Amino acid sequence: MVVHAIISSSFTATAVFVSARCLSKQVFDINECEDPNLNNCTIAKNCVNTPGSYSCRCPKWYHGSGRKDGEGCEANLLLVFKIAIGKYIY
Repeated sequence: MVVHAIISSSFTATAVFVSARCLSKQVFDINECEDPNLNNCTIAKNCVNTPGSYSCRCPKWYHGSGRKDGEGCEANLLLVFKIAIGKYIY
């Protein structure tokens, strides 16, 4: 940061220069999954934080985008039905 200021009175002027150096640069990632207002996932546990962003996923046995503005997450009904009747067809 550099600050320049010129202070004048009558016919004289004084220049003031103040500078500061940044000794280190740090980048902080915001975890969008911690705040539901920062992500568009259907539920918090469907949110996966990534560097600089996030992604939504569906839990096991579900399919879809996992997003509120997408298809959300729906159960794989065929698999649930097969398990319910006790049969699994390969």
